[in-house]
Parts: sequence; structure tokens; C-alpha cells
Amino acid sequence: MIKFAHPEYFYLLLIIPVVIFLYWYAIIRKNKYLKNFGDAELVQRLTPHYSRTKHFLKFLSLLLSITFLIIALARPQTGSKLEKIKRSGIDYVIALDVSNSMIAQDVVPNRLENAKQTVIQLLNKTDDDRIALVVFAGKSYVQMPLTNDFSAARLFLSEVNTGMVPTQGTAIGAAIKTSQQCFTNNKHSKAIVIITDGENHEDDAVAEAKNAKEKGIKIITVSVGSAQGAPIPIYSGNNIIGYKKDAYGNTVISKVNDDILKNIAAQADGVLIKASTAHKTAKLIREQLDKMNKNEYGTIIYSDYDEKFQVFLGLSIVFLVLNLIINPKKSELIGRINPFKKK
Repeated sequence: MIKFAHPEYFYLLLIIPVVIFLYWYAIIRKNKYLKNFGDAELVQRLTPHYSRTKHFLKFLSLLLSITFLIIALARPQTGSKLEKIKRSGIDYVIALDVSNSMIAQDVVPNRLENAKQTVIQLLNKTDDDRIALVVFAGKSYVQMPLTNDFSAARLFLSEVNTGMVPTQGTAIGAAIKTSQQCFTNNKHSKAIVIITDGENHEDDAVAEAKNAKEKGIKIITVSVGSAQGAPIPIYSGNNIIGYKKDAYGNTVISKVNDDILKNIAAQADGVLIKASTAHKTAKLIREQLDKMNKNEYGTIIYSDYDEKFQVFLGLSIVFLVLNLIINPKKSELIGRINPFKKK
């Protein structure tokens, strides 16, 4: 397999036909001037050392030198080269609440988008850790397993929305249990970062937090929203057409439950972080993660491309040197032994 690191340099090849045209045009004009100067055979006799062939070879070598230099600039790469690198860090899971209450707009633009921006900022502050993504509402699912491919993490995160978990509710306990399944049986430091509004209605999240602590897992909870709360909008396309109501026709106000989130974190040696701006919240989360011991999580093997630009750069230099040493004049020795030369 061959690829080019900088294919944009191939646009420079457009100068090749221009140079060829100029060379051809120069020859035409030169021949025209020679005809005006005198008889072609007489002119040839007056310039016995002029060699059209060597002039052409000199031009061709320069053209090839430029061509190979452009290819070298594009950095051709082939195959895959296996390299081993050791990394050290922690393993942590982002458990993201995608229940309908997360689209309440008591934070800008809404709770879920604020949470997603926080995760993006956290990824920007993450180097050698491995991260997984779990989404939850009434049930929980692994959206992305443990990886250090943060580009993939951003891609998975962009697909997160409140419609991806059909069972509504907020089962924080299930999210903790599912998050534990992302970890492998190793000695790495492990953490779960739960980002939610804390309206747990489904299970015993505190018991699951105690179970996580027994396995050496730290839990950090992040509450998104306000104590005053906000109504849960109902959308038709991109437009809000109303707000969620209870069985009595009253508008439901979703409020953050910091007490339960603080209790969950306390059971697993963690802390509760009140979400504010995405940058500030991510910074606080990162500070908590950095307090954990970073372990070398083994040697990983990844594919890289082997550089081949040196070959084309070498060819460019060879043809450039050839251009410099070609003498456009005819060899006197060849002239003497030419059997077709007129006496």
C-alpha cells in the first residue's frame, strides 16, 4: 500500500507541461531565427559543436529532477511499520445521562450539550489514559469500549442524544454496573465519571457505588443543572412545541439532585463536582483523575508508514547532477570518427 503525507504538493506538477511548452516554443523560435540568418546546412557547418541531442538530454534531466523533487515533497509512504511504545495512565469510564430531563435548558444550551462539551474538553486534557463511554437512561449501554483513540471517542460522542436509549428514566446504579464491565482484570487505576442531573428513579445507586469501591474503582459524580430546575421541552424537529406534563397536567420541573450524587461519590472515594462552564468542569475532573496512580498499561503495537521520500529525493539529485555535467557541445572524438561526416 502506498500513500502520500502531503498530496497537495502534486499541484506543483502543473509546472511541468508549462516548462515543456516553453522549451518547445524556444526551439521553434530558434529554428525560425536560424532560417532567417541563412541556409540551414551552412549554419550547421558554422556551428559544428552544437548538439541538439545533448541539449534535449540536458533539458530532460532537469525535467526529471524537478518531477522527482515534487514527488519527494509529497512524502510517499508504503506498507506498515510496527512499533512498540509503552504508555502509562489510568482507565476511566464516562457514564453520560441521556434521559429526557437532560434536555432541560437551565444550563446553556441544555444539560446534555453542556455535558458533551465537558467531555470534549476532558479529552483535550487527556494524554495517555484509556477512556470508555457508557450512555444511560432507564437502561445503560456501552457506547465505546476502553480506548486511547480520542478521535474515535469524539466521533462516538457526537452521536449521543436522548433518543438512543428507548427506555426512559435515570438508572444510575445500572450505569455504574455497566461501567464496571468496561474494565479488564488488571492493576490499573480505575475511575467512573458520572455526568447526570441526578434524578435517580430506578435502582439503588449507592449500593452499586459500594460494590465499585470494593473493586478499587473511584467514582466522580458531576451534576448538570440547577437547584431551581427547568421544564423538559418537547420538540418537533428543531422547534419546542411544549413542555412535559405530569398526569395532572402540571408542567414537570426537573431539578438537580446533588444529595444523592454526593452520597454516591462518597461511597467510592470520590467527589461531587458541580458543573459550570465545560472548560472549568473538565479541569476539575482532570484534577481528581490526576490524583490517582498512573500505571503502565502494557506495550501497545500500532501501525505506521515507512517513509520513501528519500528514494525520490536521491533520484532528483542524480538527475540534477547529470544536468550539470552534460556538455551541450558535441564530442570532438565522436566528430572525428563519424563515418557520415562530409569531407
